[in-house]
Amino acid sequence: MKLLQFDIYGRLAHFRKFYSNVTSLSYYFPPRNTIIGMIGSILGMQRDSYYGILSDNKLGVAIRILEEPRKLLVSMDYLDLQSLDARSLRGMKGMKPTKIELILPAQGDEVGYRVFLASKNAESEQLLMKLYSNLVSSKYVYPVSLGPAYCLAHIDEKSVSLKEEMKVEYSDGSVAIKIGTVVPSVNVTKVEPKLMEGKRIMLEESLPPNFSEGRKILAGSRNYIFEAKGEDMLIFVKSEIFPVGDGSYGVFM
Repeated sequence: MKLLQFDIYGRLAHFRKFYSNVTSLSYYFPPRNTIIGMIGSILGMQRDSYYGILSDNKLGVAIRILEEPRKLLVSMDYLDLQSLDARSLRGMKGMKPTKIELILPAQGDEVGYRVFLASKNAESEQLLMKLYSNLVSSKYVYPVSLGPAYCLAHIDEKSVSLKEEMKVEYSDGSVAIKIGTVVPSVNVTKVEPKLMEGKRIMLEESLPPNFSEGRKILAGSRNYIFEAKGEDMLIFVKSEIFPVGDGSYGVFM
């Protein structure tokens, strides 16, 4: 199994909660499908053509928070595009005021995330190698963003690395493991408060794990726990784990 990792940063982000309507609420970190869309943008794959190729049984995805995020609710005026003509595109037919929740850094200038991608079959391995080639040569077919197109982002070239042979282990939940990524709550068997002193543990709810063609949600939604400051969590998990450095492990989304 090959493991590709890279760090992505941006001044602001928005990962729309699929169930939000009038007000566009945001998750704190990119859902799995946002990462899959990012891969599709870099490689120039046709929109929504990659959900089956990159489903969670073919490609493992994990996320580590690098910079502590915060949420800010702002008002934006969207163009009224019921008719695609010059007047609408220039805003001359009126605007649609909308509340939107943005992700900003709690400190510093940018929010940041570390992305881990693990191939689980020959097809995803081939795609991972192509993605690695594009990343090291800064060849992006479409720009990368942390959500919408206006949340432009950049990938730190020095952070891009490929591990040819990555060993996946299994934790049975009997021993506390140092975890450095977001974790599906269903995989957490126990949390010891004494082991969490000084940590800022948070819960993010209802992230869709997989889409099918037409963006239909597959396998329901999942809740995740994470450490908002980007620090490791010492918790009991029952799942596949893989090393992410400094003695800590990651869990696939």
